[in-house]
Amino acid sequence: MKIRPDQVDAVQREAEAKAKPRPASQDFSEVLAREVGGSEAAAEEVGTAHAAPVQSVNPLLDVAQAEAATPTPTEQEVMEHIDSVLEKWEKYAHTLADQDAEPGLRSAYTVLESISGDVAGLRNVTRQIGEGGLQSLVQELEILTVTEQFKFNRGDYS
Repeated sequence: MKIRPDQVDAVQREAEAKAKPRPASQDFSEVLAREVGGSEAAAEEVGTAHAAPVQSVNPLLDVAQAEAATPTPTEQEVMEHIDSVLEKWEKYAHTLADQDAEPGLRSAYTVLESISGDVAGLRNVTRQIGEGGLQSLVQELEILTVTEQFKFNRGDYS
């Protein structure tokens, strides 16, 4: 293996750069200017003026204000949502009863997934309201949905 002079020069420059002491109080702007510009004139152009410190902003302030502004749903709105879920249950039952129809089990499973999503949303809403009667009704709907999904996945309707 031959050692070429350009390789030796590169190694010597690296050794000199490592051996060169750096003052601990250098600003980042000075170091950047020296590295990018390669001259001390560029470092002087940047100067030693420090930028004003950035004020910290609490990102949770906006979230707390948004949550306070979000209106809680009324009991009537929740009851309408429950009514729509019960209508979906009727559609699901009719789809299962009429298996000769073209969509068949795929359509029934799509309706069941929609019911599952609606029941999860209802569970969150009733927790916000804190109504005991509605919570028990939503809990019954959730049990019914999970049971039906289990039966469907087990293959009871195939």
